[in-house]
Amino acid sequence: MNSLESSIVLHTGKVMPSLGLGTLMLTDKDHILNCIQNGYRHIDTAQDYENEDIVGQAINEAVEQGISRDELFLTTKIWSTGYADPVESLKQSLSRLNQDYVDLVLVHWPMNDVDKEGDKPSFKKIPMYKIWQGMEQCVEQGLAKHIGVSNFNCQLLLDMLSYCEIKPACNQIELHPYCQQPELISFCQQNDIQVVGYSPLSNPSRPFGGGGVVTVLEDPIIKEIAEKDAKTAAQVCLSWNLSRKVGLVVKCSTSIERAIENLEALDYVMNPDDIDKINKIDKNERVFDAINWEDCLNVPIFK
Repeated sequence: MNSLESSIVLHTGKVMPSLGLGTLMLTDKDHILNCIQNGYRHIDTAQDYENEDIVGQAINEAVEQGISRDELFLTTKIWSTGYADPVESLKQSLSRLNQDYVDLVLVHWPMNDVDKEGDKPSFKKIPMYKIWQGMEQCVEQGLAKHIGVSNFNCQLLLDMLSYCEIKPACNQIELHPYCQQPELISFCQQNDIQVVGYSPLSNPSRPFGGGGVVTVLEDPIIKEIAEKDAKTAAQVCLSWNLSRKVGLVVKCSTSIERAIENLEALDYVMNPDDIDKINKIDKNERVFDAINWEDCLNVPIFK
């Protein structure tokens, strides 16, 4: 049986599993451990998820049970409150994770921390090149194997490439059939920056625009392909995205069966005609549209 690539080679030569476990809002350590036991090797967390301690416990228990730490790829993300000193911020994450290093640490959003005291918020205005110098020190000090960014557009990446000493290994962005971002993917691939998509199933519990709006998993095209190929709608969405040579992190918070089904998408290669059908349903609709956040005023995130 043909299958999709189960791993991605970063520009450093390091291998990253192409399908990882996203842990946003996950608080069940045993579920994370169960996912690792059933084949997940890329585990994605963040300071803002407030669950680094739980993720670290699951990883350490998996290692105690015989899974080599070298088999696992651990990603975390520094929130804007840590941008003034990424090294110290990552050290705090490592303490919560109870790990000596992470495989990848990301700048979570291209925005500065906001001081909300007083009548109106004010930005601390730390320039990105200063933040990135701190990220590079994380590698130099052995705290992270790789550094990268999340939610960066072409403009911000092009700017970063002009001053960085260590090129970002990854750009993690929202990717699903209703938010396809083909130009950004192309730019990253041309510059050897690996794209990893989050929310690859959009968010079934959070329809775009409120009630009555069709979610990705209920899209007629997705459902038609799933029924024809005897797959789940989730597997269709994952296989379509993986065919674009991107990595993915997908969350399954309640069902280990669904988590295993998601991994099985690696064994499902879609018909090119079906891929083309999905390519045509892009709506540029986002689950996480930070342009509306108070913290992101006047920050050039999206075109």
